Amino acid sequence: MYRHLREQIVTKEISPGSQLVEKSIEAELSVSRTPIRQAIRRLCDEGFAKLYAHRGAFVMNPSETEVLQAFEMWKYLEMKVAELVYNQVTYSDLQQLNKWISEGEQAWEAGDVERYLEADKEFHLFLAWKTGNELLHEFLERIINQVHVYVRMLERHSKTIPVIGRVKDHYSVVDALEEQDLSLLQTTLDEHTRYHATAWSWERSRQ
Repeated sequence: MYRHLREQIVTKEISPGSQLVEKSIEAELSVSRTPIRQAIRRLCDEGFAKLYAHRGAFVMNPSETEVLQAFEMWKYLEMKVAELVYNQVTYSDLQQLNKWISEGEQAWEAGDVERYLEADKEFHLFLAWKTGNELLHEFLERIINQVHVYVRMLERHSKTIPVIGRVKDHYSVVDALEEQDLSLLQTTLDEHTRYHATAWSWERSRQ
């Protein structure tokens, strides 16, 4: 049930901003309310929909401003992570980061958005985990998940992958960490998030 509704949202069979009405879904799919309610709750938890008191759940339909604000928050959190870990990363950590970069590159070249986003998330959250700050890790994971929802809802309609195509920036992050160069690391992260935000806006304007 969850996967079915999620796929309909990503492919826009269920339009952005539409209400997820349990009764209508029940009639369409001939299933009981319980799994429908559980699926809708999970979609809300993951950022594909939003629950409003006394109104129900609606598919996310973010404005460009809201999306750009999400990217800006991602950048802000990444800057704090950089400040805390730039001189704490070990050789083993760098190897692990390079492994996720390689997995992301392979996924990007194959056009596999889901696998790319998973590798991208692991890459960024690993650095947050290295800070030892659980709240920072939690907040960064939350904002990455939300940005990735926006990417999923956009990328399915694009024959290219401009939003996730800046894989090479990850190598620059690793180089800066290896050099323990905070200024270079923060500059790279800033350019990385700004590129994603700009590419997202450009791709959305084409649809």
